[in-house]
Amino acid sequence: MTERESLSNNFSLYTRKYFIGPLLLIIAALIFIKAPGYMTLVGIIIAAIGVFYVLLKKVDFDEEFVYVGQNKFQFNQLTKLSSFDINMYSFPYIEINDNGRKRRIFTDSGEAGLLRIFLGILIPKLDPLKNVKRFSALYEASR
Repeated sequence: MTERESLSNNFSLYTRKYFIGPLLLIIAALIFIKAPGYMTLVGIIIAAIGVFYVLLKKVDFDEEFVYVGQNKFQFNQLTKLSSFDINMYSFPYIEINDNGRKRRIFTDSGEAGLLRIFLGILIPKLDPLKNVKRFSALYEASR
């Protein structure tokens, strides 16, 4: 049995999911209740960011399976692997075909700033995206 690796950066994920996300939702609710009408758009944007953070999932993987929470999926069930960066933070995105139903899972792989990536090139152990690269290699091998 191989050891599980985490696609998610646990500190970043849990900070966003359980602290920043609910805090943003509370701030958005206060804006809707107390702020003037022209602040509604700001409240909607803050609420959307808070909901995104709360819906982030922990993703682990090994040589055979991808683990999302308590569920496990094979790499050949993955239909899409992508990511997007916001303010030098990387949010990997996977799409899974779960018996005909497409599941989209976002996670947080932590900070991927230029300095950290450069240090990761020089010293591979410090690469902030090493798990993302390993996951991508296993995904490509399953094709």
